[in-house]
Amino acid sequence: MEEYLQDFTIPTDIILMKLNPLKNPAIRRSIYSILDRYNPRKSNSIASLSDDYITKELLSSGWYEMPFLLLLEKLLKKSMIDSKFENCAIDIGANIGNHSLFLSGIFDKVLAVEPNPICVNLMKATKDANLVSNILIIPKGVGDVIENKDLMFNEAHTGGGTFLNSELDSNARRFNVEIDTVDNIVSQYTGNNSNIRFIKIDAEGFETNVINGAKQTLKLHSPLLAFEAHGKDNYDEVSNALAKEGYKSFYRLIQSRRMYKSFMLNALNMLLRPNIIKIEKINCSQDTNYQMVLASKDKDCKHLDQMNGLFIG
Repeated sequence: MEEYLQDFTIPTDIILMKLNPLKNPAIRRSIYSILDRYNPRKSNSIASLSDDYITKELLSSGWYEMPFLLLLEKLLKKSMIDSKFENCAIDIGANIGNHSLFLSGIFDKVLAVEPNPICVNLMKATKDANLVSNILIIPKGVGDVIENKDLMFNEAHTGGGTFLNSELDSNARRFNVEIDTVDNIVSQYTGNNSNIRFIKIDAEGFETNVINGAKQTLKLHSPLLAFEAHGKDNYDEVSNALAKEGYKSFYRLIQSRRMYKSFMLNALNMLLRPNIIKIEKINCSQDTNYQMVLASKDKDCKHLDQMNGLFIG
């Protein structure tokens, strides 16, 4: 008996579980249950990968980028008065369908364009689970010409897929996918009575290619646009391409988790004001990451200006 006790050792994972209660699956499930009880999902279910960063926000907030979605809802509903048109949105880089699902409650039709086959399958599951019929999933990439191209992405970050040559780590995967243009997609999947009111572009550096393939759509429909830009050069490239298509005003949206340079201040801001967005009209570009930019053909976007630089969702 003594010899048995001498050889007996407590497994390392049990020791770690005692030192860190969050490693205990029962405790984690309890936390998730509490979060699920209080998040404002309105009975929507979104299929996602358990280790993806978007999933963490879905568990805590119910929607990914919820303040941005609430701001869009307020802006877009004010612009859609004429009911004789089929109001449409195009979600380019739809990922797992979070934004598309939200937009489906605002628009008559949502074109959810996504080249990653893993995301496409998750989006199909989300669409079926929520009995949504007005989302059309288009399993393609978007650019300025019709071609085939390699999509590269990291499994832990499905939203970071790119068509550009980039150095990804050993977890990177590669798929050869079909590229189409916005103009061709609109021609194929919308009718003469359709009005494209909104386009979201999340193309990880491929935004200018997307815009160059959307010239006819931008000319005929003049939709409100949302895009991300990583740094001054990227923003200048995208905004200049849009300016050539008649876009005059650009607004930078800063969500609470990125409002300050200090991690501690951002954490405190998220705790006290999680659903706040700072709105800045861009008159001169800066060397910073533009998490989200809204672009309009109007010289001034009065609905945004009336918010006096702040939106609370």
